[in-house]
Amino acid sequence: MGAVGPAPRRAVALQAEIDDLDTQLTPLVTSVAPELLALPGVGVETAGQLLVTAG
Repeated sequence: MGAVGPAPRRAVALQAEIDDLDTQLTPLVTSVAPELLALPGVGVETAGQLLVTAG
């Protein structure tokens, strides 16, 4: 039961990548659209997606 296969290692690697991208995305969205982030229930990912969708 001590062996860790490739799937758990991949999950850890993907989470690290997501964390890194979130770190990069937060200041960008905050500087471009702080008014979106001020809305209840709108976080960085939602605001970022709205910005991309709206163009």
